Amino acid sequence: MKINSKVNWSDFKIMVDIQSSSDYVEFQVSPESFLKYAVDDLRTQDIKGRINCLTNCKRAIDCQIDWIISYLGFDYSNFNEKRYPNLNVHMNKVKKETFSSDMSFKIKFIQTMGIAPMLLVSNIRKVRNKLEHEYKTPDIAECQEAVELADLFINSTQNKMWNKKWTDFYIQSNSNTSSDIALSYNTFNTDMPYIEVKTRGNNKNETNTKFYPEQEEYLKLLYISIKHEFNMLPEFFGSDIKEKYVNFKVEFC
Repeated sequence: MKINSKVNWSDFKIMVDIQSSSDYVEFQVSPESFLKYAVDDLRTQDIKGRINCLTNCKRAIDCQIDWIISYLGFDYSNFNEKRYPNLNVHMNKVKKETFSSDMSFKIKFIQTMGIAPMLLVSNIRKVRNKLEHEYKTPDIAECQEAVELADLFINSTQNKMWNKKWTDFYIQSNSNTSSDIALSYNTFNTDMPYIEVKTRGNNKNETNTKFYPEQEEYLKLLYISIKHEFNMLPEFFGSDIKEKYVNFKVEFC
């Protein structure tokens, strides 16, 4: 879907408005609860406690991944290529690394969207594989490492969602302040998540378009918001300007 705009992509600004976020978790057991159980299990230091510790670390990580997916407006319980056919299309366009064959679809998504760094994702996979495939009894040091890893993953990804993912911003040419584009991300705590794009100006050609999780445009705008890849905006809005000529600055309202 093409949205026409009058923005001068060689000289524009991003104006960041007040941001919104939510710490609501729809699960009866939260990622933090699983992590607390893991810490309690580790205190026993026996074999059963160590195995339970690693199990709860994995549950904490898996629960956090599902929270992220839900927070971004997707159905975490049915998050697959059939439900969201444009996921693979988008991921193949923007991914910068090769995925391991044993990496889950959800983790591929988290990494592609820039929510968790590759090294952290790699370590998470080691925790999961130790439980699911190796059937080895973890020692105390491995359990402590798993607890620290789960804690780091939860806190870093929450920070990304709450503080780095922009939910409201405007795009405006520096040379023409009479028109702009407003983007609003309504992705969490709603039964109908969407991203709204409004083009505004002094003429009658104003538009209001909503994109939904099934659409590739929704995924592109999510990626731009999380990664702050604003050099991708001209292409999204139908401009054929070369990337080397795209020039912008960011201001906070």
